[in-house]
Amino acid sequence: YSTEDKPLTIASSEDFYDIFNQAEAYDYILVDDIELTNFSILNNTDLIKSFDGNNNKIIIKSLDLEKEESMLKVALFDTISKDTTFKNLIIDAQYGKIEYSNPDQFSEISIAGFAINNQGIITNCHVVSSKEPSSLRGGLMLSSEISQKAKVKMAGLALTNTGAITNSRVG
Repeated sequence: YSTEDKPLTIASSEDFYDIFNQAEAYDYILVDDIELTNFSILNNTDLIKSFDGNNNKIIIKSLDLEKEESMLKVALFDTISKDTTFKNLIIDAQYGKIEYSNPDQFSEISIAGFAINNQGIITNCHVVSSKEPSSLRGGLMLSSEISQKAKVKMAGLALTNTGAITNSRVG
C-alpha cells in the first residue's frame, strides 16, 4: 500500500527495477541517486502512480545496444502512461557517444531524455548530462556512420507529448 504522501522508497537500482515486477501500481520516492548501467529502455510506467525524485538523480551510465531490431530507442521510458506523474527528478544521461558495430542495422533512431512518448505528467524535472566528452557539449553524440543511414528524431524531455510537462528543463 502507498499514497503520494506515504510512498514506497527507492534507494538503489535494484529497488528501481523491482517496480516493474509489482502486481499493481504504487507511489514511489527516490531517496538517493541511483546509477543504471547497460540500460535498456523501459516499456511503460503502468506500475507507477507517482514518482517523486526528491531532487535526486537517475544516472544512466551506459546503454545496452545489443539488440536485433531496426529501431533504436534511447530514453528512460518508451511511454509514460496517462495515470503516471513524475516530479522533482533529475535524469543524468552519461552514455556519451552512441556507436554500434553494425551501423546499417538501424533505420530509425529516437532519442529523448525522459520518454519517447509522454501521456502523463512531468513536473519540476530536469535532463542533464554531467559527462561531457572533449569533442561534445551536452554528452550525447551519434557516430557518423549511424546518423547518416538512419532517420534520427531527438528531443530533450519527450519526443511526443500528449500529457503535461511543466516547470521542467534540459541542461
